[in-house]
Amino acid sequence: MYFTLYNLDAMKPYHLLKKLFLLIIVVFFCSCSQDVQQKHIPITTTSSEAKDLYQEARQLQKQYDIVGAEEKLNKALNEDSTFALAYMMKGMISENFEQRRKNILKAMQYAPLASDGEQLWIK
Repeated sequence: MYFTLYNLDAMKPYHLLKKLFLLIIVVFFCSCSQDVQQKHIPITTTSSEAKDLYQEARQLQKQYDIVGAEEKLNKALNEDSTFALAYMMKGMISENFEQRRKNILKAMQYAPLASDGEQLWIK
């Protein structure tokens, strides 16, 4: 009778799982090591001032200063009345349902003037 400490047939699934786990780890680290640039949606507007005001509004919104963000968006829309992303953001942060609806509809109206990325986000 042949005696072994390990039942090799019983260990085959363990070895397969171990190899699969190692393969997943290698793929994960290889994908993380590539130089991946963070992608941003381009901001389409006819006014650089409107773009700056929009970016300031985004920062204010991240800081939960909704009133300040709305003021910046109003100024941005005074600079460019067809600025779809500004209308979209204004609609998203508005507390009044009717104002929210009105601004989102305006964003959809001006979406064809925006980039493909902006259009996807708006629609």
